Amino acid sequence: MEYINHNQSLSMYEAAIVDDEQYFDNWLSTMKNNGLSITSIKSKIEKLDHEQYSVLHYTIRYNYLNLSRKLIEEFHIDVNLVGRDGETPLHTAARYEILHNNNTVNVYNKSITMVCRTPLHHAAMRNNYHNAKQLIQLGAPINILDGNNATPLHFACRYNAIDCVRLFIEYRAIIDQQDDNGNTPLHCIALSQQVILNYIEENHIYRNTTAHFLLHAAKYNLKSYLEIENKDKKTALSVACEYGNINLVQILLIYGASIDNYMPIHMAVKSGNVDIIQLLFKYHIQLTLTNLYGETPLHIACKYNRIDILQVLLNYQNENLDLEVKDYQGYTPLLTASYFDHQDCMRILLINNANITAIDKYGKTILHICIERHCQNALKNCLQWIKEDVRNYKMFIKSDRHGNTILHAAAKNGSFKICEMLMNAIKYILLQIQLSSNNKNLFIKEYLSLILKKNINKRTPIHEAAKIGNFSMLNFFFHIINNENITNEYKQNKIVLCEDYDDELKTSLHLAAAQGHYEIVQLLIDQGANIWSCDMNDSTPLHEAAEHNRYHCVEILLHHHAPINQFDGKHNTPLHRASQYGHWKIVRLLLNYNANVRLINCDGYNSLEIAILNNHQATVHEFLNHKTLTK
Repeated sequence: MEYINHNQSLSMYEAAIVDDEQYFDNWLSTMKNNGLSITSIKSKIEKLDHEQYSVLHYTIRYNYLNLSRKLIEEFHIDVNLVGRDGETPLHTAARYEILHNNNTVNVYNKSITMVCRTPLHHAAMRNNYHNAKQLIQLGAPINILDGNNATPLHFACRYNAIDCVRLFIEYRAIIDQQDDNGNTPLHCIALSQQVILNYIEENHIYRNTTAHFLLHAAKYNLKSYLEIENKDKKTALSVACEYGNINLVQILLIYGASIDNYMPIHMAVKSGNVDIIQLLFKYHIQLTLTNLYGETPLHIACKYNRIDILQVLLNYQNENLDLEVKDYQGYTPLLTASYFDHQDCMRILLINNANITAIDKYGKTILHICIERHCQNALKNCLQWIKEDVRNYKMFIKSDRHGNTILHAAAKNGSFKICEMLMNAIKYILLQIQLSSNNKNLFIKEYLSLILKKNINKRTPIHEAAKIGNFSMLNFFFHIINNENITNEYKQNKIVLCEDYDDELKTSLHLAAAQGHYEIVQLLIDQGANIWSCDMNDSTPLHEAAEHNRYHCVEILLHHHAPINQFDGKHNTPLHRASQYGHWKIVRLLLNYNANVRLINCDGYNSLEIAILNNHQATVHEFLNHKTLTK
């Protein structure tokens, strides 16, 4: 498409806008006198302006019939000329409220925009009844589909074009045609942001509504029509509830739309529309209804933090309402609120005696969920609630199906603030229990049992904190032990904390060294961790650090006299491991600490030969240039 310069022949478009036929007569005469062919004249007059419209678009837009005919008959302008957004002059005629006669409409061929909308679609969008009727009488297909499989009736309903809706139904438009999203024209009314009625009198339906025309047309098949679902499994009633279209909700309910299926109450709760919820209450809606995910309206209120609506729901069926219904994840409404950190919803549910000890299908408590989701506010409220009844202490011991307690969860996921809140709460409750039992050793005994509890991988919270790099959590663990006045018997357990191993016989020091958490490596060593410990493959923490290129960890371990020439199960030393993976800086460091180059592994290779076999040239260079090799 050729576009005209913004300043070129601007008067041509002005002439079209003001219906100046004389201008075009003079212009055509001038062009012919200059020897221009009809093709050249046609090319000039079909150019689009800076708005990407031709002169014919403008004459049609302003309903200049004679000038439009002149442009078509004398200038041979293309009636299918495509302008902005794929709009032809016929689309322009259909969009605006232009008075037509048959001669005017007959000059335009049927055309389609870039999104496959016909002029009839455009007429429906603007409620141009006369244009739409003439297009139909001239043969425009009433059920023609656009690029999204929507008919003109879909558009008329979406834009509340009541005259066109009535017209299309009179011409037997398909009322249950579904577009690409599965929406019928009735769904489109529900999607409309326009208010279809300002008020509906009780027990009376205004007849002059788009919804009434559709529902009246479906009177012989009304029940099935009302229950048609779109691709989201929503009926028109559900969509109307979701979009807050209360007038349509009332009409659909009067016509008998089902409230027991397809989630209308769920959608109303999601939208936060109290008026629609109160309307559904009049039809005795049940709050035990679940959606595809097993969620009740209470779950939805907690999910979207609809605090006021949650209270309305609780007040509606307070005595008979089950607060412990679980969705497909095993979440109660309380667990749902905690998952999204909606503390106000949690508070309301707890006041109404929701079970704080509920678990999901993975065995996780509300504390697991708050910690893993980093929901500090929700966690704070939960801990405060738990502290008021020390019998809830069992929640700290409870493991999920993978054997993880809340301390495991905190070690793997907790921030400093979360760890601090959790450890302080545990300490407070344990001290309360100790005080009531007159057992001065109860606190440290229970505390040690908590942090020594293992999951299915045989890892304690200490292991998990060391692996993930949760320094603050480890610091809390040791800080409490170091600051308690305890006997030598329990002081020995501090060594157990450091030397306990997982299902691969790895200690916390192994895990921290492999991950490069040098601050934790230093902390564990300071607390008495054994740097000689071997895992199931006879690897020491130094083997792990050397293999994974953890320079600072290697440095700390060597500084504390870690066994530099220790063999693993394959007779590899830490130097072999570093050489195998080309960690030349680690090789240099080990050589500086007098690692033995000549030691051979099970395959008969020393560490230099390992570097050569793996083509690690920089590592080989370190060996050849180091004084150790010449000894």
